[in-house]
Amino acid sequence: MIDTSKYIKIPYRDRGRSFDGCDCFGLAILVYREEWDRKIADVFYPSAEDQEAVARLIDVSAPTINAEQTERPIEGDLILMREGGQPSHIGIYIDGGICLHTSRRFGTCCERIDGPRLKSKIMGYYRVA
Repeated sequence: MIDTSKYIKIPYRDRGRSFDGCDCFGLAILVYREEWDRKIADVFYPSAEDQEAVARLIDVSAPTINAEQTERPIEGDLILMREGGQPSHIGIYIDGGICLHTSRRFGTCCERIDGPRLKSKIMGYYRVA
């Protein structure tokens, strides 16, 4: 099981890819590298705030990340979420129904996927090949 304590409170940094600061995609890159010594293709898009670019990271028709959608997430699966109605945020599924993700306001944090803030935002779970 991932020890989330080492990721909690990493400050939010647009296009960040390290413990010094991460955006949502940077956190996924960091966790995959640290926990499983796996590389996710690093895509530098103009900004994490570019909703279309984030949506393209996991797009079934032309994915940037080689991932398959799954109904039953396991630890390490990526969670695609909507902000403002558009797919624009990625988190990491942690056993027990937890999402590890970034927040511009709080930095990296954990929230329950069935909690009031995330439940309606989740668009799908994706297993990286």
